[in-house]
Amino acid sequence: MNWNAIGAIGTAVGSLVTAIAVVIAVIQYKQPLIKKIKITLTSAFPVFDSGLGENYYCITVANTGIRNIVITNVYLSTRKKNLIVNNIMEALDSPTQELSFPQELCPEKSFSVYISYKNLSGALREGLQRENVKEHDKIRILVSDTTSGKHYKRTGMTVKKVVEYGG
Repeated sequence: MNWNAIGAIGTAVGSLVTAIAVVIAVIQYKQPLIKKIKITLTSAFPVFDSGLGENYYCITVANTGIRNIVITNVYLSTRKKNLIVNNIMEALDSPTQELSFPQELCPEKSFSVYISYKNLSGALREGLQRENVKEHDKIRILVSDTTSGKHYKRTGMTVKKVVEYGG
């Protein structure tokens, strides 16, 4: 039997296992440093005793990482412009229905903001009149955090669609 060949194979396997362990250790070390935010856009309509309320866009921001994140604002973004829509955002989940930034998000926590179809349509219509936005601009959601991190979510909507749909 060739013991040198068996020793060489053992050394190679040992080196490979050591390299894999080092890679896993580096990934685990960096994991707490990485911020993970999930942004979703859905439609919502509140139900009251008197019936259904108006239609809303619901933007949910969730911390899916393992470190706290401080969200400084939620914007709508077109091309290179960020549309500040805080004055038409509502926090329907909150007892006071007031929305304030910054908001600290602990791991596995989320918050939602609501924008009525009608209010967003009116704001974008005014932006079109002032030529701040173009009809065919695509709308994205931009969430900013305290470390100048910017997190985007494509919505698949254009300014024209929102203006037409919101009436």
